[in-house]
Amino acid sequence: LNGVLAIHTGTDMPVKTLANHTYDDSVSFLQAHEGFGGSDPIPDGSGSLERFVRASSLARAPQSEEKPASAFAILESVSVGYYSKWKIVYLPEQRRVYFRTYRDMSIKEVQLDDFELDCTSPMMILDIHPTLAGNIGPLFEAYSETANRKLIDDTLEPILPFLPAGVDEALISYPDGLSCTIDANT
Repeated sequence: LNGVLAIHTGTDMPVKTLANHTYDDSVSFLQAHEGFGGSDPIPDGSGSLERFVRASSLARAPQSEEKPASAFAILESVSVGYYSKWKIVYLPEQRRVYFRTYRDMSIKEVQLDDFELDCTSPMMILDIHPTLAGNIGPLFEAYSETANRKLIDDTLEPILPFLPAGVDEALISYPDGLSCTIDANT
């Protein structure tokens, strides 16, 4: 936030929910609602804060389905249609990430153990828009500026006239400015 990494864990993370407002603002709003210290009813609005409260409430309820299906059901219930571009479920204890995109609702799985997570391995890239399903880890390719340019151009094409000049080139060159560091505490 404002150029500073914000991390919430343990008691600093009362719910494992994230929406478009800052986590602190979302939790502050949450605390005014039933089941979270307040008396306001669980809202049904489509705003970020309302969706945060509703998702947090649903996540507390016993789930009859297996993960990630139950998590996707919660995400679907707080979706704002076309504006929800993707839905992501993280299962860190299993080292897996699942996601859906608005273009293809099939569930894709990324198994982190499929990747060499060190600074000597190449950055990997994947176009998430084609129809894909299941474990897509083997479909990732080594990053190249050419591949990134194609992804950025395809993604921005419908909205590029509405963006400030140079945004596309900044996004295309952004990965080349990143450096790899390994935190010994992780």
